[in-house]
Amino acid sequence: MAAGVDEAEASRRPPFTQRLRPKAFGEWSEGARGTAGAVGVFLLSRFVTILVGYTLVVLSPRSTLLEVLSLWDGEFYVRIAAAGYTGGAMTDAMAFFPAYPLAMRTVTAVSGASPALAGVILSTAGGAAGVAVIWLLVRKLADALTASRTVVLVSFFPAAYVLSMVYPDGPFLFLAAATLLTLLDRRWVLAGVMAGMATAVRPNAVVLVLCCVWAGVGEFRRSRSPAPLLAPLLAPLGGLLYAAYLWIETGTPLTFLRVQEQTWGMRFDFGVSNAQMLLEFLRDPGGLHRFVAVALALAAPFAIYVLIRWRPPAVIAIYAVGIVALALLSSNTTSIVRFVMSAFPLLIPLARRMSQITFAAIAATSAALMVSSFLFVGFLFLNP
Repeated sequence: MAAGVDEAEASRRPPFTQRLRPKAFGEWSEGARGTAGAVGVFLLSRFVTILVGYTLVVLSPRSTLLEVLSLWDGEFYVRIAAAGYTGGAMTDAMAFFPAYPLAMRTVTAVSGASPALAGVILSTAGGAAGVAVIWLLVRKLADALTASRTVVLVSFFPAAYVLSMVYPDGPFLFLAAATLLTLLDRRWVLAGVMAGMATAVRPNAVVLVLCCVWAGVGEFRRSRSPAPLLAPLLAPLGGLLYAAYLWIETGTPLTFLRVQEQTWGMRFDFGVSNAQMLLEFLRDPGGLHRFVAVALALAAPFAIYVLIRWRPPAVIAIYAVGIVALALLSSNTTSIVRFVMSAFPLLIPLARRMSQITFAAIAATSAALMVSSFLFVGFLFLNP
């Protein structure tokens, strides 16, 4: 009797392929629309950024748009892309990891574009790919609305203007999001490759190595399959190759740390410098950039609390907490806003819980801070 019931029930169901295709097509269609929308929002933020860049050119007639987009660290990346790490001894340029300027040099060789233009192209393309992957990641963790809101907050983050400058933040954003997504999908080799590339882009990508170790070792203990261990094995390779190069050239694999401390006074000081910045701000709350840095430094612990209470997969929490910890416990006070931007998972539970009015207000405020910060800091630098 049971067998007959099962056969009758099976006969009333549509064939497996007919049941699968509409759902699969629907998921693909939603993903395509979502990622396209994410890229559209990002391109809108790039239009705003370029308008601000042109405004700075008008305010500083001796500068071109490419020079504006190559300010600050961009000058070092242009120099490395054009001439490499010249000198053989410890130089200022060795504080900057090689994958991004190497990609700039490749784009220049293939297209004939200047190193600065190649850097802007790579930064913008990396940011566009990054928000697309972030949408897919957040959709997997929450829902489409939260994913779209998160993309808006990332695209118009107060420091998001660097995603169209000669900075590696756009490519890093893509590699970080892709690493987290592929870890959740248990695509171990791809996750390790993405993390390995990231460790050749920025030193704080070491947090992605920790994510790969956590996920890979945890899955290995559950399944006893060696495949998950490929992720943590591949993840540090980019950084290790650069360390090996520095060892050969300068006699120590940690030259970039020495350069950062000797040239810019940047080191891991357990948050002492950032605490001093907060005290100085309380005595003299001048400077928009410092105001934004202090506001984000104070808001980050609350955002971490909300993220942990939301209980995302462990690798998401490890990545966000690790990125923020490296930013707040180091003496890089001028880079706090940029580094916190990389901790995009902090925005997910906030975007998920906001009312429509609150979200619109926060997105508008963030966009206004992005525009005013770029104008304020750029004008001061171009007109000392």
